[in-house]
Amino acid sequence: MLYANSPIPLYKQLYRQFRQAIDEGELPVGEKLPSERKVAADYGISRITARKAYDILRQEGYVRAFQGKGAFVAQSLTHAYNHTPVRGFSEVILTMGMTPSSKVLSCDVVPVNSEIAHHLNVGNLDQAIKIRRLRLANGVPMALESTYLSYPLCAPILKVNLEKSSLYRTLREVAGIRLDHADQSLQCILTSDRDIQLLSLVPPSAVVKLKRRTYDVGGHIVEYVESIYQGEVESLKAFAGFGSG
Repeated sequence: MLYANSPIPLYKQLYRQFRQAIDEGELPVGEKLPSERKVAADYGISRITARKAYDILRQEGYVRAFQGKGAFVAQSLTHAYNHTPVRGFSEVILTMGMTPSSKVLSCDVVPVNSEIAHHLNVGNLDQAIKIRRLRLANGVPMALESTYLSYPLCAPILKVNLEKSSLYRTLREVAGIRLDHADQSLQCILTSDRDIQLLSLVPPSAVVKLKRRTYDVGGHIVEYVESIYQGEVESLKAFAGFGSG
């Protein structure tokens, strides 16, 4: 319900109602929103008012419009988990009673951009090891993962077949790096990235985006990870401590 006598403009009232519904999960990521015409008719307002509310939602990234398809909820609230224990992907999948496996898509030493430099706490001119892997459970694609590792600290892993060896075990046993904890976030997003076809999804699709920084026992950042997972945030919360090992 909108209140014509409120000091808050009608479009802002409408925006706040949609925003609250998205934040509380009443409108899940991937849900198609009603047309501006329908919203205007349902609330007894002009289409211009409805459009202004939608414009704010789009500007803030909560809604994405696809030509010929309409507007869809594009992101949920971000769930942050700080100082979590470090558990590798393989370990978690095993606890779920499934068999983990990985397909390495690339493994290279690359220059870091400003965003990755920030997350690894290195300079913009530094390099990092970038590993892109498709993670599977019982042979079914579950996650598409990009891992950035401090270089040359983690250089020994370049000689290891990460389709047969655990990254975290290799860091510990070959590079002598003892991981201690991680800070990470989970957020459901709508993506049109064609890479998600590797997860047997058709863009645009709703996925869970994970961002993670992993620290060693000395408090130094060793790893930064960006992954997209099939499923929902709620289904992954129980495993918020897992990483890319």
